[in-house]
Amino acid sequence: MPTHDASHWTTKSRDDYVFQLLHPRSAEGNFNFDYFFNVHLQKTNDVFKPASLIQTLITRADPTTDFLVVATFIFSDEKRFRKAIDSPEGQALFADVANFSPATPTVVSGVVVREH
Repeated sequence: MPTHDASHWTTKSRDDYVFQLLHPRSAEGNFNFDYFFNVHLQKTNDVFKPASLIQTLITRADPTTDFLVVATFIFSDEKRFRKAIDSPEGQALFADVANFSPATPTVVSGVVVREH
């Protein structure tokens, strides 16, 4: 496996903030895709579009992984994202996960440091 020295991480091309929810494969068969796509994602847009949401990507995870769905949200401003996620509306979005999945997703987030 190649190694990477720190210089690969020093040149930022963007300051975007990425927030991902990795929904576990254990929810398979009980994941309500209709609710997720038709209700939850609209609620997500309502809360996060004003908070600098610039892109949403929904990925069906490879079946060899422990995950079923990966929801990726890209924001242009981390501070505005954090303010929105900490708001009552943001907290309600997390509570809404129970309406389409019996499992708690894994959260992965961070600042984009390089883009090719």
